[in-house]
Amino acid sequence: ADIRFSPALSGQTVVLTSGQLLSSLRTRILAGSLPAGIRISGNNTGRILQVATGNAVVLESVHLTHGLSAQGGGAILVDQTAALELHRCSITGCSTTDRGGGIYFVKGSSLLLSGTTVSGCTARNGGGVYFYGLGGKVMRCDDSTFSGNTATGFGGGVYVNNGQASTFVNTTIHGNQAGQDGGGIDTGGNAS
Repeated sequence: ADIRFSPALSGQTVVLTSGQLLSSLRTRILAGSLPAGIRISGNNTGRILQVATGNAVVLESVHLTHGLSAQGGGAILVDQTAALELHRCSITGCSTTDRGGGIYFVKGSSLLLSGTTVSGCTARNGGGVYFYGLGGKVMRCDDSTFSGNTATGFGGGVYVNNGQASTFVNTTIHGNQAGQDGGGIDTGGNAS
């Protein structure tokens, strides 16, 4: 299913008031035709999006802000064997007391970021992104930025756990902090 927005919503903010969005099968949330994209706010009361097991979600020119979750994935939680693509998006000011202030990928899920910024997010591990790449799934970041994210434990910008093929191309990782290891990126398990 494709979700598109009226041109009148360009640059506007949609505030979630009834909980997170939940994906179904293959969902594309497309705001690429809007000059300023669209913002979706969790209003610091809940997570913004959950990609359910086995589903695939594509976001284009969608800017996620102020997501909050105690169970990981301040902005987005990607369940097992699911896939997420973000093109020209941003995730800012999201937090969790668990893993993945911006995005938490449960084992067996895959990620593609293209032209996307993750900034100002906080978590215990993986301030910006926590990626658990078991099962041969990959994380790829092209022309993206991780900045100003914080982890009280490991991986201020990104924490990669068992990511057999994690690739960063023309990607900036700057100004992130971790209380223990990996201010920018920290790896665990068999990550490479």
